[in-house]
Amino acid sequence: MNVDLYLKRLGLLENCKISHNVEFLSRLQLAHVTRIPYENLDIINGVPLNLNTEYLFDKIVTRNRGGYCFEVNGLFGALLTEL
Repeated sequence: MNVDLYLKRLGLLENCKISHNVEFLSRLQLAHVTRIPYENLDIINGVPLNLNTEYLFDKIVTRNRGGYCFEVNGLFGALLTEL
């Protein structure tokens, strides 16, 4: 996972120092819920469920899309693990 690209998607790459404290986690969580929208277009279009981290990163970060709860929360969890 490219953490810098993810943080850029969240609008945090330029103005936020990565640290392991409550302030950073709060900013990270707020950015995630306000910058990545809920979207269920894949379900409507019959695209099969894919919770692979690389797939989710491509969909949400690279292609600048949103996702439904399993997708956005799964990717956020992967980001937290990376950090």
